[in-house]
Amino acid sequence: MDEADFLITIGVVMPHYFAGFSGGRKSILPGVVGKQTVERNHARMVEIMDNLPPIRENPISLEMIHAARIAGVDFILNVVVDEGENVVEVVAGDLEKAWYKAVDVSQAMYMIPIPGKADITISAASGFPRDINLYQAQKALDHADRATKRGGTIILIAECRNGYGEKVFEEFMNAGYSPEEIMSRIKAHFVMGGHKAYGFAKVAAEKRVIMVTALSESIVSSCFAQKASSLDAAIEMAIAQQGPEAKFIIMPEGSIAAPVIL
Repeated sequence: MDEADFLITIGVVMPHYFAGFSGGRKSILPGVVGKQTVERNHARMVEIMDNLPPIRENPISLEMIHAARIAGVDFILNVVVDEGENVVEVVAGDLEKAWYKAVDVSQAMYMIPIPGKADITISAASGFPRDINLYQAQKALDHADRATKRGGTIILIAECRNGYGEKVFEEFMNAGYSPEEIMSRIKAHFVMGGHKAYGFAKVAAEKRVIMVTALSESIVSSCFAQKASSLDAAIEMAIAQQGPEAKFIIMPEGSIAAPVIL
């Protein structure tokens, strides 16, 4: 990269649970920088996940832009796609101006207004490849978390054929820690992979999680969740927890659609 005469980056702009949106500057950070730089940047997620700031004020994103400027990005080519991976917008040009244009389009498509939080949220992790493992499916859990009341129940639908999907994440989930212990350890010493454990622990500390998945009972339990044999069974379990008058929110594209309270 240092020897390039003209540096072009490409990417897809979609909602991201702590960086705000993908694409643009992410081709550099985390794309090609060192592990220590990535961990220092991503460690700030614990400060902002509960109240994600607007994208133009997001400190993690702004640091990514700064890194991309230092790297000397000359030109970007980014796209916005719909849930079927069809391209709906193409932007090209300046690192920030072009990317923010794509962000505005993606935001209009995927930031879904809701009138308030639900007692029960059903979130489907959007199918393969977004539910290939727990590491990826966590995005759908995070979006459901934003739509669910404290003490509520989340039903996560995710096949997760490849299990955890990352070694450090798996080690955290099988170490016997409570949700609070995982969060405390990640806050004290952030490590990549551990940030996904933090995501599961943060939800489990406040809400109940039921999974409809191909995962074993033991893996589901390690993620502080209950396994249901079907969606119907999961709904019955959730209603038993929240009562027959419980209010529902259904997120058929939970990995990519982010709820915003009106």
